[in-house]
Amino acid sequence: MAKEKKIYFSEEIDSRINGYALALAFVVCGLILQFLPVYFGNKVITEVVKWIFIVFGIAGFAVESGKTKIGIIGLDDTVLGAMFISVWFALYWFGKHWAFNIIGFVCLLFGVYGFLSGIQKIVYSILKIPHTRKILSKEEKKTDIILFITKIFGLILAIIQIAKAAIDLSMAI
Repeated sequence: MAKEKKIYFSEEIDSRINGYALALAFVVCGLILQFLPVYFGNKVITEVVKWIFIVFGIAGFAVESGKTKIGIIGLDDTVLGAMFISVWFALYWFGKHWAFNIIGFVCLLFGVYGFLSGIQKIVYSILKIPHTRKILSKEEKKTDIILFITKIFGLILAIIQIAKAAIDLSMAI
């Protein structure tokens, strides 16, 4: 009878797996609260907790995305910029006072800067990939491409969820 071969991860891969799992756990918990509006006994408290979890999950996802060896940088800046733009949108949409508009405008400035800076970094690093990818093995390339595609889909789903939650919240008010 053959002895089972155990699989061990390197510290870097283990850290990456734990980071993505934690980020996704925050987002999933936030999404669950989307469907349980009085989970904490009060709609407002549940809504605040939901948004905190979703925002921390997206931020964690962005941080982990910035740690890849694939050579594509700027995803974390893009996500952070999108989050600042989302805060601006929420303040503009729900805050009907000039003070909210001032705070929101600062968020808009940082958001647009971060988003555009991140997009430029992504484009630049994609153009540089043929030169930086030669040092990676075929297996590492496949793994990194799959991780990158997964991150892009996760980002798209998170942005869709934020937009849907903002629309649902505006309809409830």
